[in-house]
Amino acid sequence: MRILHTSDWHLGLESYGRSRELEQAQFLEWLLETIRQEGVELLLVAGDVFDSHNPGRKAERLYFDFLAQLAKTPCRQAVIIAGNHDSVAGLRATQRVLESLNVSVVAGGEELAREVIPCFDSAGQLRLVVGAVPYLRPGDLLELAPQASVHEDLDRYLAGYINHYHKVRQLALELRERHHSQAPLLFMGHLYVQGCLMGEQVRDLPVGNLQGLEGLSLEGVDYLALGHLHLPQEVAGHPHWRYSGSPLHFGAGELRAGRSLEGGKSVVLLDLEPGRREIELLPVPVWRDIRILEGDDPQVLLETVGAWVAEEKPIWLLLTYRGPEGSHLANQLKELIEDSQIELLKFVDERWRQQVLSANDLALERSEGELSQREVLRGFLEASGIELESAEGQWMGKELGRLLEEILLEGEI
Repeated sequence: MRILHTSDWHLGLESYGRSRELEQAQFLEWLLETIRQEGVELLLVAGDVFDSHNPGRKAERLYFDFLAQLAKTPCRQAVIIAGNHDSVAGLRATQRVLESLNVSVVAGGEELAREVIPCFDSAGQLRLVVGAVPYLRPGDLLELAPQASVHEDLDRYLAGYINHYHKVRQLALELRERHHSQAPLLFMGHLYVQGCLMGEQVRDLPVGNLQGLEGLSLEGVDYLALGHLHLPQEVAGHPHWRYSGSPLHFGAGELRAGRSLEGGKSVVLLDLEPGRREIELLPVPVWRDIRILEGDDPQVLLETVGAWVAEEKPIWLLLTYRGPEGSHLANQLKELIEDSQIELLKFVDERWRQQVLSANDLALERSEGELSQREVLRGFLEASGIELESAEGQWMGKELGRLLEEILLEGEI
């Protein structure tokens, strides 16, 4: 069976206040054409279809128009799971309608058997079993203990996550046995497996509320189609566990050599039969020229931007200045790119940022990872001019602390 694995479309996303709708429409059109040309029989979308729990009408139109066009291609079936950005209720509302198009949507909060999806050929023979596990929130797996710490609840949550996969695997094996078949097993997930690459470096930070899932064993599973991390990659030690990555460059950490035109985005084309597994990465075209520029010499920075202005084509620019104060670089840049096709999406004066941190007792010799969550909150309140000992400061500190714990446990961002 020929399968295409993609994820993290984030339909409706804005980057630095700019809509990505046109590029997302171009990607979906490219995806349909790729499905036709490659003869894809099964499409997998491993979560984060939308960027928001309440996607706008344009984002929903892109989604439903794509699925309507998909039904006109050789693709016989599609499986879509919810990610942490998706609305469980929103995706579930369309499940029955989409089933008529052979699109299975697994949003979460349902009986476990719904996460096991058989794929048959035209003769009714079982060709593949899909274990479609959506993003799982703490409420899906456990009741939080009132006296437990955040970290204790996280440990229980991670253990519950692994146990959930094992239960779905057992159901998938039982389904295959009932059909007296040796059809391959394919699993899907939307999570962070520890040690994988996030942005520009490997970091063991909570992502979607997962502090790097460890100990997941899926013996007998022929492929694990993952979503959540935006850089295409395989999981170390598991060449058949892959993140397809996002189709577009959504953040600075996803750019290669500081430019989106260097590419690096792909979808996974998978041929899977009993005893045979072939994986190929199909590069995704780049529709938006995004560039990162960093340096401490204002003149060099201005000369580089000037050369880009002379290219006379649309460019989105993210610039970080690390030099001394008093350069007037921001004003000079504004004049330089005026009436050009360059848009300065983000300008960071690193020296000014460091001074703000220093002035608020966030010691410069300590990295962000060494700062406690409470220290970060304290620095934020002080930088906002709020007296920490005042009634307002105490109330805001308490409320921000409560929200921080909810974020850690719910993984909504």
